[in-house]
Parts: sequence; C-alpha cells; structure tokens
Amino acid sequence: MKQEKMTESEIVAFIGRKVEQSLNNDDGDLSQVRKDSFDFYNGEDFGNERDGYSSIVTREALEAVEWALPSMLKPFVSGTKAVVFNPVGMEDEEQAAQDTEVVNHLLLKENDGYYLFYCWIKDILMYPNGYVKAWIDESEKVTTESYKGLNENELTMLSSDPDLEIVEAESYPETITQQVPNEMGIITEVPVQIELYDVKCKRTENQRKLVVNNVAPDQLLIDNDLAHISLDDADFIAHRVRRNFTWLVNNGYDPDELEKVGLDDKHEWNSERVNRMFYEDENPDTESDDDESMREYWVHECYVKLDTDGDGLAENRKIVMIGDKIFENEEYADQPFIACSAILMSHKHAGMSLVDIEKTYQQVKSALTRNLLDNVYRINTRRKYVGENALVDGGMTMDALLNAASEIIPTRDPASIIEETIQPIIGEILPAIQEIDKQRRTATGIAPDLSLDPNVLQQSTEGAYQTALNTASERLETMTRNFAEIGVKPLFRKCHRLIREYMDKPLTIKIRGQWADVDPSDWIHRENMDVNVGLGRDGQGQKINNLMTVLGMQRETMPLGLSDRQTIFNTSEKIVEAMGEDNPETFFLDPKK
Repeated sequence: MKQEKMTESEIVAFIGRKVEQSLNNDDGDLSQVRKDSFDFYNGEDFGNERDGYSSIVTREALEAVEWALPSMLKPFVSGTKAVVFNPVGMEDEEQAAQDTEVVNHLLLKENDGYYLFYCWIKDILMYPNGYVKAWIDESEKVTTESYKGLNENELTMLSSDPDLEIVEAESYPETITQQVPNEMGIITEVPVQIELYDVKCKRTENQRKLVVNNVAPDQLLIDNDLAHISLDDADFIAHRVRRNFTWLVNNGYDPDELEKVGLDDKHEWNSERVNRMFYEDENPDTESDDDESMREYWVHECYVKLDTDGDGLAENRKIVMIGDKIFENEEYADQPFIACSAILMSHKHAGMSLVDIEKTYQQVKSALTRNLLDNVYRINTRRKYVGENALVDGGMTMDALLNAASEIIPTRDPASIIEETIQPIIGEILPAIQEIDKQRRTATGIAPDLSLDPNVLQQSTEGAYQTALNTASERLETMTRNFAEIGVKPLFRKCHRLIREYMDKPLTIKIRGQWADVDPSDWIHRENMDVNVGLGRDGQGQKINNLMTVLGMQRETMPLGLSDRQTIFNTSEKIVEAMGEDNPETFFLDPKK
C-alpha cells in the first residue's frame, strides 16, 4: 500500500524508539553482564568484605583470559596468511593468490593487525560479544610544492595538473643565450630576454584507505529481535559515539548545520564506560569547555531496514543522526560490522565469554582462600582471654570482644590469662581449592598447570602427556575455530568487497618480495575461502612436521611422476609460512617464474 514519505521528525522518533529497545543499551542486562565481567577480570571486591577479615580476590577470570589469549592470537598474526581465497577455476589461481596477498597485507600490515586481533579476541573472551568495523576512509592529503625558474611552457604544464593549485607566483626577467643561425647559416649565440616564474603550489590528493577498528560493545546498539550472531540479518544497528566539532567538520559535515544542532545532553556517558575508566584520574565526562572547536556531539550512525520513501517496501538505509538532526540518509549495500563470540548460543545474538564461566569459580575460590588466610592468621596471632584484674585502666572495652582482629579478649575471671584455641582447617580447605581448580580446567579447557607442573612432566610419558594436553585444549580450539569461521572469514569477505568496489586507483604493493601494481577494480566477487590457521597448543610445530613428511614422500615419488618441482615448491612454501616467514621466495625459487 502506498504511503507518505517519512519526515525527518518521524525518522528521528523511529531511531529513538529502536535505540531504547536495542541490545547493548545503557544499563540493560547485557551491559550489567559486561560490567560484572570487567570487575571480575580486575579482581574488584565482591561487596561482602568485613573489617578485620581477609578480603583477597583470586584472579581466575584474568588468568583464564590471559592464558587463552596467546593461543588464540598466534595463528592469526604469526606470519601465515589467516585466510586464503579459493580460485574459481584453473585460470583463476594466480588472481586468487594475488587477492589473498593484497587483502592480508592491507588488513594485517596497514591496519596494525596484531592490535586489532588482540583487542577483538580479548573482547570475546571477556564479554558475550566482540565487534569490529570495516570501511573505506576517504581523506584528502595536502602537500606543498615549490618550483623555481619555470618558463612559460613549464608553467602551463604545471597549471594543467588537476590536483595542483598555484597559491603563489612571482615572475622576473631573465637573459639567456640562444643558438640562432644567421643569414649565412652560421650558428651564433644571441642574448634573449624571457620571463621566468617561481611558484608555490598546493597538491590535493584524494586518498582511499581500508580501515578496520575495534568497537566497544556498549557503543554498538543492535535490534533486540536478532537471533543470530551475524549482524547482516539485523533490522537495526546503531554505532553511537561522541565526536567533537573539528572531527565532524574534517569528515565532511556542514559546520553551519552543526551550529543549529546544539549540544545534546540527553545521552550521558553510560555507566559501563564509566566502569571501564576505573582509575581516579580517568574521567570520561571531562569536556573541553575552554575550546569551542572541541565541543562534542552524540552521533548515531544507523544501518536500518526502513521504508522512508513510502513505497511500502523497506530499504537498507544508512542514516546518520547528530543530536536530533538527520545529516545522512542513503541506501547502503553492506553494513560494516562483524560480530563474534567465544561460546556461541543457538538462536541468540549474545553468546558467552570465558569470564562468564569463571565467575562462579572465582567467587568460590576467593571465599575458600579468605577462610584459609583467616585461619592461618588466627593460628599465627592467637588472641588471649584476659581477666578483669589483668586489664590496665582505660585499656580494653567490650568492643575488643567483638573485634575479630583483637589480640586480647577481656573476661570476668579475675585471674585467667588463657591463649585462644584455634582448630586448623588447612587440611579441609586445600583439597576443596584443588577440586575447584580441577573443575575449572574441565569447564574452560585452560590448563596452565598441566603444561608447567614438573611433577606432571616427570610422571608422564610423552604420548600420555601430549594426549592430556590436547584434551585440555579442545575447548580452546573450539573457541579459536569459532573466531576464525564466525569472525575472521566474514571480515576478510567484507574487506575484499570494499577494496574491489572503492579502491579506484591501482595499488603498488610488495608481494612475495616483488613490487607489483594491483588494480582491485578488475577483481571478481569472491565468497569461497579457507581459514588457514593451525589450532591446538602445538599446532604449528605439528604442521611443520607433517609437511616435512610430505616433502620426503614427494622426493621419493618424483621418479614415478607423482610429484614434480612445482609440488615440491608448494610444500616448501607452506613450511616457510608455517615458520612465520612472509616471503617464501626468499628461500626457494618458484618454477613458474
């Protein structure tokens, strides 16, 4: 049914309703889970501490995250290409290999891939979801150039450069000699006066760059009906951030229109962000009141399915709302966000984190450790029951009887001085703590003591120890596989599309030690790819051993025609990559070349 086009006020009201209903919103259930997870990771007090008793908080959440992080991070930043695009035919093999090299280079090298993956993996280990955003940043690069002694022709050629603007020019006469033939055909030198120019120019170049950044979970507001980890199925996504006036103007927003918006104080910094700034000198509400150019606005960058033109069908619309004013409203082809979870939940967007599993164990172990320390302290510093006659004037009061930290307890027996008897509970507490640690290993797959305990190493055969180690790491392998399949592959797919569609100028990139000009506009659409990561605690070492075995078999089967120089080079290439080297052709010659 034909409807009227939506007005700006109607769009603003719609976005406001969706924001209020969305996942990750301020002080919702997910926000509280993330705040609790952050507090557990940092070992914050539980709130039930008592004066005079131990208040230690054990750090199971931190230990689990920090032990899992290196194992999950290494496959993606060790030098091996994290994702390889598959060719669509024999004639496409070389192009698919080039696409793989370029996307890996732009994503991992030019975007600081180590920090990107470090933060992303840490987010999914600490919180129900971790997010990244991929887009093409368009910016202008302005440089200044100076030229001296230009003649008329050179000045004309300079002026014809569309990227160059002459900002200063100074002309002056110059006498030069020219060789000119006279009437007799003899070459003579004749003085000639010409005009020369000294100029200053401003060169403006439009640059497009692939940018991938981490997004804090509380900044990304998501449709609360979403029942899948992929955000491509979401009807509403909003990236809510604070931006200052200068940043907005530099990114193309009209300063006069921004003046009409005014500062919007309706959205304050949420309690989750304040909770992250847990040091006293970290203040998220500090604003630059003394500099108008740095005043801040709330920006909602929304990707929404909405019928704004009144044709009865919802379109994919990108709507940028600053304050309560719409600055952009256009169709989009692909939303820029990728979500991932360490532990996926069926039919839900929000997953589970490693910290979610560790919270209960940290509470129980902290309580047991507190009881153990209190008992040890009471044994080492025993209190005494002291009779009234033994008390000094104005010394002890009944408050001392109620204070567990007091070393003296007054009694009515006038002659008694008796040391308090404490029953040691270490024998009961330590087995309980060990049982908690055992349950933690089973639940999380994080077993640092298994790999470090010399008693385990001494009592185990190599095969038995490796079997136990592999069993302990199975859950960690599953989390790594989730990250690779659910997070990394969609990220590479989006990056390939962005490079193919928006990089309109050829790129000069060093591929396998050779500089090459790459034109992404000639690429084909690609969906099929393989995650090329070794999983497990000894994944790369085992992979190298397996490849060495294959290399030996290839040499033996060459006389039978089952392998050749090219297949041996392919295996050697895989070995070098597994060792973390970027350029296999430094070590081996490619028979194709």
